[in-house]
Amino acid sequence: MSPRAILKATLDQPAIPIDTILVNDERYCVNVGCFGLDALIA
Repeated sequence: MSPRAILKATLDQPAIPIDTILVNDERYCVNVGCFGLDALIA
């Protein structure tokens, strides 16, 4: 698909609420913040 078609298909979808994490009172993380917890569990 072309980038324009992908953008159009993306914008036509309904919004879904997600959890976010506020880091250092200035940045939001969306399921990408890692603080070493995965290493501890592994």
